[in-house]
Amino acid sequence: MSDFVLSFEAKYAIIIFVAAFVSFIIGLIPTEKLFCKAETNKKWLFAMALADILKGAIVVIFTALVLSRMEIGSASVFIMSAALLAVIGSSKAAFSNGNTASPLAVLFGTILALNWQAALILAAVWGAIAFVAKRHLIGLIIALILAPFLMFLFNNPLSYTIYCAISALYMLYLYRESIKKLIIGGNDEAK
Repeated sequence: MSDFVLSFEAKYAIIIFVAAFVSFIIGLIPTEKLFCKAETNKKWLFAMALADILKGAIVVIFTALVLSRMEIGSASVFIMSAALLAVIGSSKAAFSNGNTASPLAVLFGTILALNWQAALILAAVWGAIAFVAKRHLIGLIIALILAPFLMFLFNNPLSYTIYCAISALYMLYLYRESIKKLIIGGNDEAK
């Protein structure tokens, strides 16, 4: 009877699958249930947003740590994939519970972990537009469009730029109804 031994490629595939699965599960964690007081108290709302940002950052850091142990040369594609799965997972959990801000916070957390300078610029752009124009959704749209360009300008791996572009398109798709309302009636209802 021979012993069952996994090849390096099989071990590699299993570890990547586990990292992707964990990323998706982390994205599914419903933070609004953890912070059910967020609707009545702004401190809890801030805590909920911070928890969602941490979810996104943890996914990127976890995947990078797992892949660094494997000494993979081009791990950025797998990190990008894990980040995208976390954003998709958070949107599935969030939109089913009515918390539409959760996937944005997770996306911001992933960008923060990928490149903190780009994340700070995006936050500043969104904040400035939201403060000056009193239009959170317009600030969000501009920040989402700006994200891939910032990743490119900061000389990140091409996969990070692609991730930001795909995530921006995905977020614009998720917020399509709010964008339609904004275009038609000038109503800015992004949460």
